Amino acid sequence: MRRTGAPPDVVRIEPLRELDEADLRRLIVGYDTTEMYSYTKTESRERTEIVFDLVQRPFEKKFPLPAAMIGYYQHVVTVGLSFKAIDDDAFVGIAIADKQWNGLAIVWELHVAADYRRRGIGRGLLASVEDAARSSGLRGVSIETQSSNVPAIDFYRACGYDIGAIDSSFYSNDDVARGEVNVFMRKAL
Repeated sequence: MRRTGAPPDVVRIEPLRELDEADLRRLIVGYDTTEMYSYTKTESRERTEIVFDLVQRPFEKKFPLPAAMIGYYQHVVTVGLSFKAIDDDAFVGIAIADKQWNGLAIVWELHVAADYRRRGIGRGLLASVEDAARSSGLRGVSIETQSSNVPAIDFYRACGYDIGAIDSSFYSNDDVARGEVNVFMRKAL
């Protein structure tokens, strides 16, 4: 783990093979932001243009965790690409990743408890996923986030990721109107 700012020998990154629902619900809570990317698309036969413009707009996101999603994540952690950050016995960070058919690992969740942020734990979790994906012969890592999650997009860019795909109806048929368009960020290994 890269220990940028983290106290030595306190927080450790380990493979995540089992997932407790209480830990999942404690770590995957949501975010607040004062800016987001607005999405516009113009399309004709000759040209399609998708534009993300950074705009000032407060946004609060609470992550729903339906039982089906928890069950899926409990299965995904057995694949061997998921990791946890531990401080003593406390579960303080999580990266849940799966293998895709196209040779990519996909990170569905990357979260660090609020009191542990800005200490290199997120980078350490992400680097662990990348190392495991590389060792598994995968060609890259994709991360799912939202156009409203500017702090996450900035963080992933700082880690070498760029926007690889956008889905304007990934969550619902009203994603554009709600201002929350799906963004997949990618990094080749």
